Amino acid sequence: MQKIVDAISDASKKFSLKTNIKKTEVCRVVSCRVVSCRVVSCGMLELWPTYASAHNNLGTQLRDQAEAERHYRKAIFINDRHANAHFNLGVLLSNRGDKIAALESLRVALTLDKDSSAVHRAMANVLADLGLVSEAKSHHQRALELSPGDAECRTNFGIFLSNTGHTEEALKILQEAYTLDPTSHIALRNAAKTLRLSGNNREAEQLYLRALNLSRDAVTLDLAGVFYFNTQRSHTALQLFSEATRKDPSKPELLLHHAQVLSVYRRFAEAEEQLQTALRLNPGFIDALHQLANIYGERKLHQWAIQLMKRAIGQTSDHWTLATLYSDLAKQQKGQRSAG
Repeated sequence: MQKIVDAISDASKKFSLKTNIKKTEVCRVVSCRVVSCRVVSCGMLELWPTYASAHNNLGTQLRDQAEAERHYRKAIFINDRHANAHFNLGVLLSNRGDKIAALESLRVALTLDKDSSAVHRAMANVLADLGLVSEAKSHHQRALELSPGDAECRTNFGIFLSNTGHTEEALKILQEAYTLDPTSHIALRNAAKTLRLSGNNREAEQLYLRALNLSRDAVTLDLAGVFYFNTQRSHTALQLFSEATRKDPSKPELLLHHAQVLSVYRRFAEAEEQLQTALRLNPGFIDALHQLANIYGERKLHQWAIQLMKRAIGQTSDHWTLATLYSDLAKQQKGQRSAG
């Protein structure tokens, strides 16, 4: 409370602006339970439209990413040494898929605040996405040095190690993460995933169950569903995937997984609905195209299956994927000839 009041007072002095708002009135407004941080930031912008931190803080409260970006850029325009604005802009750009621009923003943030573990962590994530594994690892390690007791730093590093094939090291780091924070469902579910990759299904299931007891968010449900599907427990997988896609129908990968297990039970109409939704969200989603083509093949709709296979082939240059797609395409063409 006092920090907000002092920030407003300091900003007023900084910009030599006069206001008839009394400190007690500010306290009363801020303490009101229905007043959000966003309202406070908006109020500060009305009083001091050239206060960079108000723009930055408002950006963090907005759901509209374009509007949030506008406020981050405004903050940087007002004060190009505002490390948090550069950082928040970088994270936003990364989430949007613009990794190169994100990297540029985060490098500026790191120049301004070289000892921020959050910036190093964000840099590591973007570098990993760009395939710069060695640089990414260095930033993960620096983040851990700066925040050795931060479970989130360890979780992110563990995920990175797992994704780059360092299974034993990943498991050690993730175990340290959920020991530091036993409520971290993210650390638990990724440790479970890593155990599954190493073939330790019993311990993996225990950790998935712990993660699900802490959070039944869509990602945790989906990862647990994949585990049960891969260990031949399709009924449990179906329940988890159904719940995951109800909670978040906006992720194509979740819809694909749901469709795959529906197909096992030959519930093709429901599976097709999930896949059509996934393809509306991501028209170039190869796995969804492939799965839908296989469903059409099962339903003897070979011409539709062939069209989807060709569409999928046009989306990739990966040799293994192409080999699988061409093999399945040949099967569909054979099926079409036999039907004709």
